[in-house]
Amino acid sequence: MSGPGGHPGPTSKRELRAAMRTTLAGLTPATVESASAAIAATLMELPEWRSAGSVALFVPLPREPDLRGAIDAAVASGKTVLLPRSVASPPSVELVAVERNGERNWRESLRLDELGVPAPTGRALEASSVDLLVVPGLAFDSTGGRIGRGGGFYDRLLEQVGPRPRRVGVCFDAQVVAAVAREPHDVAVDLVITERRTLRSLPTDRR
Repeated sequence: MSGPGGHPGPTSKRELRAAMRTTLAGLTPATVESASAAIAATLMELPEWRSAGSVALFVPLPREPDLRGAIDAAVASGKTVLLPRSVASPPSVELVAVERNGERNWRESLRLDELGVPAPTGRALEASSVDLLVVPGLAFDSTGGRIGRGGGFYDRLLEQVGPRPRRVGVCFDAQVVAAVAREPHDVAVDLVITERRTLRSLPTDRR
């Protein structure tokens, strides 16, 4: 990836999760709002976004980038928009297309999934069919390494999508660290977007 490697941080996943939760707790609502808007704007300027017929995003948890404006824009432009639906046991994430009865009605069609997160209610689609997959994380590094909240939900999803979709990690700039400890099953993202920079590990013309 281009750009600086990131802030130094703890080396173990447990330590890193604890440090990132402390960092995120210190963000004000105004900071989250402004940073989220910047991340969404950068995301929608990507060549991969403009060319994608289908995009997978997410409804934010507290202190995650809020990309609901990008979802609105994607629905309005005619893209197929998929959102995650979490299954508690075994821990996994399905991708489900939102209903398209108007630009903003997708919000009203969501229902709480097994983990209490708003999600579509339709039939799950093949994860490998999506063109662009946008994922959150507690921390990312400059080579696309990612660490989640510890449940393994997105880890399994990243394993399922295969090499076709471009994988985009989104986070606040304070969540970019020098290195994320990786295990053999961990799947890296292709680029990371923060409110300040875009860090790439693969060229834009990869297919």
